[in-house]
Amino acid sequence: MSRARSRPVRAVSGAGRPAFTMVEMLVVMGIITIVAAITVASHVSITRRNAREGAIETIMNTLRQARMSAVDSGRGAVVRIDPEARALYGLASNIEAAWHFEQIVDGETPGARGMDGVVSGAAIHPDGVLGLCLEFAGGDYVDCGRYPVYDQTGGIRLEAWVRPETGGGTILAKTDDAERGYAFYLDGDALAATFYARDDDDDDTPISISGGEVRTRRWSHVAVEFDGFEARLFVNDTLVERLDHEDTADGWEPPARIRPATRESLLIGEGFEGRIDEARLLSVAGGEPVELPTGVVLATSHQVIYFDGQGYLDVEQMGEDANVFVAVGDPYQRATLHQIDGDNYLEVRPENPFPTAGGMLLVASEYEDAEGNERIRYELVRYEGVDEDNPRRLLNLERALHEVIREEDGAAEHEEGSDVYFARLARVGPTGMVRRRRHDDD
Repeated sequence: MSRARSRPVRAVSGAGRPAFTMVEMLVVMGIITIVAAITVASHVSITRRNAREGAIETIMNTLRQARMSAVDSGRGAVVRIDPEARALYGLASNIEAAWHFEQIVDGETPGARGMDGVVSGAAIHPDGVLGLCLEFAGGDYVDCGRYPVYDQTGGIRLEAWVRPETGGGTILAKTDDAERGYAFYLDGDALAATFYARDDDDDDTPISISGGEVRTRRWSHVAVEFDGFEARLFVNDTLVERLDHEDTADGWEPPARIRPATRESLLIGEGFEGRIDEARLLSVAGGEPVELPTGVVLATSHQVIYFDGQGYLDVEQMGEDANVFVAVGDPYQRATLHQIDGDNYLEVRPENPFPTAGGMLLVASEYEDAEGNERIRYELVRYEGVDEDNPRRLLNLERALHEVIREEDGAAEHEEGSDVYFARLARVGPTGMVRRRRHDDD
C-alpha cells in the first residue's frame, strides 16, 4: 500500500502567478515614466516642427497651385495675403458655362453641359470670331435658363467676344427687381459691370465698375472678374480698370458675396446691337482662406500676388523689378530685442534660440496707422552669425529686404522688448517659380 508524498506549498497571487516584488514594480514604473517622457518630448518636437515647416509649406503650396491654375486656364490667377489674420486666399477660375453660337436648333442654341439657350430674335451670322456668331438688333436676347451654376456667390468671371454696332446694351446679366445678381454691359462705349453683393456685416453693397473703350464695328474680347475683394475689367486681355473695396463710396470688407437672383434667367445680348460670340461664365474660387497655425507670424512684400496666363509674375500688375517674398516667423524660435546697433549687431534676451550659422529674422515694431490705431509690422533682417564672446549678439545685419515695411508707414522703430522671430522665407521669381530662400542666398 503506497503513500502519497506531501509537497511544499508556494505563495501565489491571482490565478496561480508568482507575486511581483516591490523592486520589480518600481523598475516597471520607472520604465513607463521614461517612455511617457520620451513620447511627450517627441510630440512637442513634432508640434513645433509642424508649426514652422507646415506654415511655409502651406504658403508655397498655395502659391504653386495658383500658378498651375494660371497656366491651365490661360487666364492668370491671384493670391491674396492677410498678414494680420495669418491667412492666404488663392484665387483661380474655372469654366462653368459656355455658348459658341454655332447653330440654332428648334429655337435653341446649344450650351456646354446641356445648358442650351432659348433664342429670342437673334439670328446666326457667318462672320464670327470662331465660325458663326449671333447678331442682335436691340430687342433680341438669349434666355439661358436658371441653372444653379450661374449663381456664383463667392466670385465670378464673365467674358465674351463682342462687335457692337452702337454703344450700350447688355452682354450677360442675371438680376432681379430686389437688386440681386450681376450685370455685364456696355455703358456707351465704355465697358461696365455691376455686382449686387453682401459683405461680412450683412450690408448690401452694389459694386459698379466701368472703364476702357470698346470700339464699334470691331471685334473685342471683353471680361469682368469679381472675387469678393475687387472687381477687374479687361478689354482684349488688358486690364483697363480695377475697383477694390477702398474705392467704393461705402466700402466693403472682403470677402463680399454676390446675392443670387435665383428666380431670374441668365440673359445674353438684351438691348445689345451687334454681334456676340463665345460667351462664357466662370467661377472664381478662393473665398475661403487658408489659415496658418496659431502663433505663427506672417509678413509679405506684396499682399496681392498676380500670375499671368503663362504662370509668370504679371509685370503689368506688379512691375518688372518686383522682389516678391512671403516670410513666416517661428513661434518656437523667438526672443526679445535687447539692443540694435545699425548694421553691426542685434542683441536678444534672455537667451539666443537662433542658429549660430546665420539666417533670417523678423523684428517687430509698433506704429500708428492713419486712423491712429496701434499696429505691428515686421522688418526682415538677415544676420551672418553669432558673436563668440557674446552668443546673444547676432552679427553683420543686412536690411536689403526691407520691402516688408512700406514707405508710407515711415521708418522702422525697434525698441527694447520687441519680439524677434527666426524666419523662413518663400520667394516668387519673375518666372513665377516658388522656392525656399536660405539665409545665404543672394
